[in-house]
Amino acid sequence: MEREIIDVSTIFGFWPKRKADISLETLLRLMQEKGMDRACTLSARGAFYDFIEGNQETWAAAEAHPQLIPVGTVNPCRWLGCLDEAQRLLDPGAKLFRFFPQYQEWSIGQAPFRKLLREVLAPACVALMIPAEMGFTAIGEMASGIGNPVIVESFRYSSLAEAIVVMQEVPNVFIETHLINSPNWVELLKEEVGVDRIVFGSNAPLSYILSATAQIEYAPKTVVPIGQLPLVNNDSGVDLALAYRLEYLVERDLHMTHRPQRQLQGQEGTCQAPGNRDCTGSQLLQGH
Repeated sequence: MEREIIDVSTIFGFWPKRKADISLETLLRLMQEKGMDRACTLSARGAFYDFIEGNQETWAAAEAHPQLIPVGTVNPCRWLGCLDEAQRLLDPGAKLFRFFPQYQEWSIGQAPFRKLLREVLAPACVALMIPAEMGFTAIGEMASGIGNPVIVESFRYSSLAEAIVVMQEVPNVFIETHLINSPNWVELLKEEVGVDRIVFGSNAPLSYILSATAQIEYAPKTVVPIGQLPLVNNDSGVDLALAYRLEYLVERDLHMTHRPQRQLQGQEGTCQAPGNRDCTGSQLLQGH
């Protein structure tokens, strides 16, 4: 059964850090050109200006373009309205939050983020995307106390040893691919942690999309199997689980594989690890 090709990491709007065309129109065009069926995305306004307005732009774009999956964000450094906005997005079914502490000058160890995690995000089992700049060890320590899937984005090969150890010890930590810059990373991660812990992301249109897809396109066929992370289900009951098929440019007719289920318990509550339909607060649905 052929699965959707979904990019877990895209962004649109205006990027104030440098000149870059990240307009919504550009994102949609790249998706069509590069064969991406759907993309998780959010407005850059939510990262740099006002997260409430940014989330409104994100959901409006997703409503107008069904191939887009809206991603929520809040800024714990600003705090006022932070918990309420996160809950507002969870109520209609948001399944992924992306954070930008590297631009907003806060860290995952600070009290506002810990409170947001403890009171709102962890009970909902919503997936979290955290930049690798926060440190893999620190992210692993955070993830070990919750059941939420935690995706580490902008991961670089120079942190590979730390990433492997953390992922071996913490089963709900995943990595996103767009900045991995070694020719043998797929083979190595397959051997050490399993490819179902790798999710495809391009960071398009901000990053050059071909640099992300080429790593997978030219990987040996024998070591490019299927990775998946269940995040999304729509109201009609049609399964839209995000199947991040690392073999999609090589062989599009393989079937999904599943890893054994593992239950995680931590100080923030109890939640089933990805692979189990039962999850406190929301359901993370597997693909069929």
